[in-house]
Amino acid sequence: MNLTEILYKTPKILYHGTLASNVPAILKDGLFVTKSKSSLSAIFLTDDISVAKNYSHMHSTSAKDSIAILAVDISMLDLNKLGPDNYELQEFLDGELGDVPEELEGLTYSDLSWEQSLEYVNQAAYYGNIPPKAISIVKKTLKHGWVI
Repeated sequence: MNLTEILYKTPKILYHGTLASNVPAILKDGLFVTKSKSSLSAIFLTDDISVAKNYSHMHSTSAKDSIAILAVDISMLDLNKLGPDNYELQEFLDGELGDVPEELEGLTYSDLSWEQSLEYVNQAAYYGNIPPKAISIVKKTLKHGWVI
């Protein structure tokens, strides 16, 4: 067991936020990196449902848009395609989100593992398509309230 495994237990499920209108196609075909609105060809995942919820709201064009939180079973993914988040993690390492731990000073996001990315900013990037069999719906919103 390496130090990362001791310090951070690998989650079994990660979450992805999206608009509820995207869910039927995602459940049928999966998540595709080519449909990502990111500067990276990656699908962003989190171990925190509230982070997924916040990101899905960022992509809505109207306060009336319904959102959905999807659960991704990472045992069905190629873990070699998981990497650190490029944006939030770099902001963290640059000190924009608070004090940087001494052992991380001078590092860039690409110096860290996806597990460390989850540990520090609750986000990671998946550099591949996610098949529909790995995806389930956790929650949907209808206007203001959560519906399961």
